[in-house]
Amino acid sequence: MQEREIIRLIVGIGALVFVLLHRPALRRLPAWGTLVTAFSVVLLGWTVGAVKGVLWGDILNAVEHSCYAVSSLVLAMWCWRLFATQREEGHGLHRGG
Repeated sequence: MQEREIIRLIVGIGALVFVLLHRPALRRLPAWGTLVTAFSVVLLGWTVGAVKGVLWGDILNAVEHSCYAVSSLVLAMWCWRLFATQREEGHGLHRGG
């Protein structure tokens, strides 16, 4: 286990506590569940990364990086939904010309 992976996991757990404490405010975000899912998957990746030095290194390394890839895709989905919602409500970044 490397120190930076443990530190990253500790910071991630701190962020999880923040998310749990501020859940009512997060629910006001468009597609908030998708954003929380992306965070949860990256937190899983950080957890697996902290454990991979002790147990099943190669397998867990693949799982860790798969979590990062899935989290990136889910975050991209959230961004897409965010801009789609803003466009529908007339708050989009696109200016008609």
